[in-house]
Parts: sequence; C-alpha cells; structure tokens
Amino acid sequence: MSTNLQRETRSADQTDSARRRPLDVNRLIAQSFRIYWRRWRLHLAAAVIAQLPGLVPTLVLISLLLDSTLGLLQTRSAEALTPALGLSVALLLVSFFSAFLFVLMTAAACQMVADWLDGEPVLLLRAYGTALRLFWRLAGAMLLAGLLVVLGLAAIAAFLALFYLGFLVILQIDLAGDPRFYWFMLALTGLASIVACAVLTDALVKWAVFVQAVIVEGRGPAEALYRSAELVRGNWWRTAGAMALLLLVPLLLMSILSSLSYGLLAPLVTRGMLPERLVNSMGIAVAQVVFSPVPAIGVTVLFYHLRDGASIWSRIDARLRGGA
Repeated sequence: MSTNLQRETRSADQTDSARRRPLDVNRLIAQSFRIYWRRWRLHLAAAVIAQLPGLVPTLVLISLLLDSTLGLLQTRSAEALTPALGLSVALLLVSFFSAFLFVLMTAAACQMVADWLDGEPVLLLRAYGTALRLFWRLAGAMLLAGLLVVLGLAAIAAFLALFYLGFLVILQIDLAGDPRFYWFMLALTGLASIVACAVLTDALVKWAVFVQAVIVEGRGPAEALYRSAELVRGNWWRTAGAMALLLLVPLLLMSILSSLSYGLLAPLVTRGMLPERLVNSMGIAVAQVVFSPVPAIGVTVLFYHLRDGASIWSRIDARLRGGA
C-alpha cells in the first residue's frame, strides 16, 4: 500500500515538475532523428516487421479500388458497385489490422528507447516480446479510446438527426418552399462537423502517450488513457504541435524519398519494363517503412519530457556521447 502511494506521489511530483518546464518542440524533433540515426538498424527492422504485413495489402487494395471506382464512374451500373463496396470493406478491415500493427511497432520502439536510455541491452526480440506480452492492454486502450471518440461523434450525429427530424416530421416544414432552412441546416451541419473535429483532435492529443504509459509504467487500458491525459494537461498546445510535426516532417521526407525513387526507376517505366502504379506503390512502401520509426521514437521522448521534464535532454545527450 505504502509503496503504491509513494509511486503515485512521486509520479504526481514528476508530472507537476514537467508542467512547469515548457516543451521544446524543435529539440524534440531533432533528438528523435538523432536517436533513430544512432540505432536505425533495430528501429528499421521493427518497422519492417510491423509495417509490411499491413502495408502491402493496403496498397494492393487501394490500387484495385481505384480501378473499380473508375469503372463505376464510367459505366454507372449496379454490377460495378458490388466489387467497389467489397473492396472498400476489405480496405477498412486491413486498415484496422494495420492500426494494431502500428501500435505494436510503437510499443516495441518505446521499449527499445527506454532500454537505451537506461543503459540496458537494446534487443529487437525483447522489445517485441514486451509489446506482445502487453498487447491486450495496448489493444484495450486503443479500443477504449476509439469507442469514446465514436460515442462523441455519434452523439453529435444523433443530435443532428433528431434536429432534422423535428423540423421535417413534427413541424412539417416545406423544404422546397423555404430555402433559408437549407442554409440554416448547412450552417448547423458545419458547426457540428467543427465540434466533431475538435473532439477527435482533443482525444488524439490527450491520449498521445498511452502506449508509453502501458510499456514504461505498466498501466492498464483505462489507467493508461487517464495517465496520458494527466501528463498532457497543461501542455496541450505544445503536445499538439509536437504531434503535428512528428506527423508532417516524416510525411515530407516520405514524399521526397518516394519522388527520388520514382525518378530513379522512371527510365524503366518509360521503356515499359515496369508499370507506373507498381513503381509508385514501391516508392510509397519504402518511404513509409524508412520514416515510420521517427514518430514512434518522438512520442516516447515526448512521454519522458511530459513526465520527467527537461532532464530527458541531458539523459539523451549523455547516451549519445556514450557510444552506440
């Protein structure tokens, strides 16, 4: 009992200390790339293990769906609608599967960064072993977060539906005869969309470090979400900025790398030796696998900063000076 109380007290003190120290977003991005550069083989291997099983089917399904949608637009027949719907459902399922794999890769990357900071041997199998051992906590937190977000969006949708039915059925308003109602409904729908986006963005930022709460602190699903929200509180805007840069900077580098790979293979496309769509898909797949570890590393560094404050920078610098 006293041990748990001491842990919670120490955790609260660390959280309050971290809040008093502003987050240096630019430094976080730079340190994330430095850590990746130092241990790129392990993190790249972790990305290959987790990304390829979902990435390749996703690219294939997207290609097939584009062809099916194009055929549907050209023929406008009911027969062409069935394969398009089937491919859409398959893509949704594969995307859901890929999301779990990405969380698993993030957990493995988190464990490797934690071991590296603590001076422990950094082993890929050990990292994935820990991620798999705690997978149900990670999946539970992910599903719980998704459920809460969906419930929030559903509440907004239900409000709009009831509002619409109230005007349309109960009051019997002639929509065609009163164009102002259309503008009113359009404004209300736009407002509800803004609220829905705000709810979703707030959830993504508040629960940004729930994976790290599970891996580093051994929290349960609901406890990890609460812990993440507790750490982010007071640093919401800086956390949002860090998450945005951890998404946008790798995306920019992905686009550059995929463009370079396409430029290298363009002569083969011109000669008809390789199809253009295959070359584009290969470039996207390689670029995503190469740069996907950066956000996972960056969010782990973000977790340590939110929890321990600016001392994380000296820990990282010490480890970087200490050798590979």
